Amino acid sequence: MEEHKGEFVLVSIADPSSNDPAAWVKQNPYPWTFGTGDAPAGGKAGAGPSELYKVEGVPHTFFIDRKGNIVDEAGAMDKAAFAEKLAKIL
Repeated sequence: MEEHKGEFVLVSIADPSSNDPAAWVKQNPYPWTFGTGDAPAGGKAGAGPSELYKVEGVPHTFFIDRKGNIVDEAGAMDKAAFAEKLAKIL
């Protein structure tokens, strides 16, 4: 994915009720932004990202184009599958 450096942004949102997301992030220092899904989003009180985007299982990946449209989504993927989906939208 080095060939796409600077062309996309990764953001991970953890379920705050699962284990200890903060500890996991400290142990797995990936080079992208992490957050938790417990904060209200989109102006709807109590509606975190999982509720807003109807995520029913984790991991779940959304591919969002430069205009903010969800163009693809997937569950767990290996590096090759991720790179293939990413190449389709870049």
